[in-house]
Amino acid sequence: MQLDDVTKVFAACMKDASVFDRDAPGGNLFEVERIKKERRDWLAIAAGVPGSEADSLFPSNSARAERATIPLSILGGGQASFFFVLRPLSRFPEASVPFERMAHFSPGDDIPFVEIRAAYFRLSDMPGGDNGLSHLRWEFDLTTGHQDPMEDWLRLWKGRLGCNPGHPPSHLHFNAPPADAETLASGRSPPSSPQLRLAVGVPNPLTMIFSVAVWLRQQ
Repeated sequence: MQLDDVTKVFAACMKDASVFDRDAPGGNLFEVERIKKERRDWLAIAAGVPGSEADSLFPSNSARAERATIPLSILGGGQASFFFVLRPLSRFPEASVPFERMAHFSPGDDIPFVEIRAAYFRLSDMPGGDNGLSHLRWEFDLTTGHQDPMEDWLRLWKGRLGCNPGHPPSHLHFNAPPADAETLASGRSPPSSPQLRLAVGVPNPLTMIFSVAVWLRQQ
């Protein structure tokens, strides 16, 4: 398994979803970079990310960093952005990889699993139709997810569960008002905006994108 194979699968997924477009040179739906973290090679895939994130991902390629800030447009209206840092895995479990960082991927392409180091998938300003869903975000934030909760009554449970249940590492936001790009990048939320962060397991990135695409096509 190679990082390039993961790129090809992502490209095929985004193309066949047929609900995203991006005003970027060459018509590419995302930017890709190989990065080194924790003495391992990772693949960074990004579109519509804040400038600070883009600069850290593409420090030696300013043109690619600038392109990485271009968001996706969504069929029917709205915008999407996403960011994944991951690497392919051949088996589950892998002794050196925590369970919370592993997700199914594409066994039909001989990439049965991936390890996810950081990720988000954000959709905003969608028409929503009769269901009124205009904003949807999935966030995978290991840093904040392991910090002490702001709520005193949850601190004991943080020790018992091994994560912050008030801001779990993998969570969904429904109709949370979109913050500015830099605030989102930092993992902070506006203090005046109460939000539901619904804890979920780490999803397969591909099936998550396809399931959103099915819903968008029905609008």
